[in-house]
Amino acid sequence: MLIALYKKDEDYVHNGVIFDDSISVEQKAKLQEMETFIFLIVTYRILNSAFKRQMDFHIRSNEEYWVSVETVLNCLNAIYSFKEYIKESYGKKSPFYSKDVVAIADRYYYAFQWYTFACYYRNKMVHQAAFAKDYNPETGDTYIDLDEFYVLLNNDLAHKRSVKQKEHVENIMRFVEELKKTAPINENTQHRCLQTKYVLHQALAEIKAMFNEICLTLYRNTIQNDIKWYLDLIKEIDVEGKDTAVISIDDEVEFYPNRELENVIIAIYTDTIGDAPIKEDIYRLLKDYGYSPIWFRWADDDSLRI
Repeated sequence: MLIALYKKDEDYVHNGVIFDDSISVEQKAKLQEMETFIFLIVTYRILNSAFKRQMDFHIRSNEEYWVSVETVLNCLNAIYSFKEYIKESYGKKSPFYSKDVVAIADRYYYAFQWYTFACYYRNKMVHQAAFAKDYNPETGDTYIDLDEFYVLLNNDLAHKRSVKQKEHVENIMRFVEELKKTAPINENTQHRCLQTKYVLHQALAEIKAMFNEICLTLYRNTIQNDIKWYLDLIKEIDVEGKDTAVISIDDEVEFYPNRELENVIIAIYTDTIGDAPIKEDIYRLLKDYGYSPIWFRWADDDSLRI
């Protein structure tokens, strides 16, 4: 373990490198930026977990119907939470505001396709009990009643004050109207319906594409530079980059560059980011810097590349 120790308001020289108090301020900003990115990955992981549970669940009896309603709501809430996390973490009020990320998120949401459908349907399910009231005993899946959903959306128009809000509702109504043209009729209700798993599958495909785009954008705009900052710092303390570096301030405050760096790298490598360029770029960066994380020592190179 190599330690770089310096006192506040004083310079400390280690291996010819001068450390001062500004490093602590910069480290906190870099760490918060990387942790915000990590939790974006976590929210997507939660979404995928809820989706998998919904896809794997099949109603076998009337008693299991409410379990299915629960799994659908969990999935829709995960989608909505993911949407809100992007808005709060990278919107204009955030210290990590990203015009590029906002543009990507808006492009997918305001396309008024399956992703938007899922968000609007979630609101109706939560606030107006618009959950599926019938299921297919052959597939074990519930139905989304398009006719009921359309009526609820139409009722919203009278309560929307701004022109923009009304246009949004009208756009999603047009999408639902198109779906109704080819959707099968439920024999029990005589309404146009779609199976819930189909709708969620379509929505998740759009969300996955959006997630990959956002991750690649954030990586190229900020996270790549954050990783380089940590690698430069570790290399300055330990030229070989094999040991754990500790930055200690007055023997009271410590931070561990290796640990913080590897947390974000592990989050990227172990999750479902579809953009291989991110992983391959990190792999090259670590190799170029001669950095050897503990999990590089036992893992095969090929297992880390993709």
